[in-house]
Amino acid sequence: LEAGDVLISIAGTIGRTAVVRDHDVPANTNQAVAIIRGAKKRFEPTFLRYALESPLVHNEITGESRGGAMQNISLENVRNINVPAPARSEQRRIVAEIEKQFTRLDTAVAALGRIQANLKRYRATVLKAACEGKLVPTEARLKSEYETGEQLLQRILAERRKNWLVRCSLGEGGTGRGKYKEPAAPDTTSLPPIPEGWTVASVDQVSSHITSGSRDWSQYYGKGTGTFILAQNVRLMHLDLRERQSVD
Repeated sequence: LEAGDVLISIAGTIGRTAVVRDHDVPANTNQAVAIIRGAKKRFEPTFLRYALESPLVHNEITGESRGGAMQNISLENVRNINVPAPARSEQRRIVAEIEKQFTRLDTAVAALGRIQANLKRYRATVLKAACEGKLVPTEARLKSEYETGEQLLQRILAERRKNWLVRCSLGEGGTGRGKYKEPAAPDTTSLPPIPEGWTVASVDQVSSHITSGSRDWSQYYGKGTGTFILAQNVRLMHLDLRERQSVD
C-alpha cells in the first residue's frame, strides 16, 4: 500500500472505505479489499472516501453486489463507480465542513451515551424502590383491612393444589402419579426487611409451570407462520420481534 490509497471492501460487508495514511504503511491487503491508487492527483483522498460512503454512491455500489452467503463486487464494478468531482479547493472545503459536523455528532453521541447510562441507573433505582415497597404507599398504610401478601400467597397455593387435583381426576399429563409436590419456598435468611403486609414468595410458588424451550428446531426454521423466540429476542424488559424467526 501507499499513502493516499483509498481502500474499499468488495467482499462480505461491501462498500466500507478507508484512506491509507503515512503511518499506515508498509502494509498489504487481501483480495477482499480493492485499492484505488493515483486518485490523489485529481481528488483529495478523504473527499473520495466520503463520496464513496455517501448514500447515492453507496447504493450504487451495493446494487451491483452478487453472491449468496458472501456478497461481493468485482474490480470492474469499482472502476465503473460514478463519483461527484468538484474543484480541488471545493473538495477541501467540503471535507473540512463534513469533519466539523462529524465532530459535533460525536460530541452529541457521547452526551447521549451519558444520558442513557443515567437512565439505566434511574431504571434500576425505580425497580429497587418498587421491590422495597417505597415506590407507592403500601396497603398497610392506606387501609385498615386488606389482603396481606401472606394471605394472597396462601390463596395462590390453595388454588394450585386444587388445580392439580382437578387435573389428576381428569388424568391429564400424568399428574395422577405420586403425591402433590409443594413448590419450593424461598430462603429469606439473607433478604432485607420487607414492608408491613408484604411477604416473599418463590417464582415456583406463584407460577403453575416453569420450563425451557424445546431443542433441535432449526430444521423447521423459515417453513411456517409460527414465531420461534430466540434469546436475542428477549431484551431488557421487553420482547423484540423486529428480527423474527419463523417456524413450522
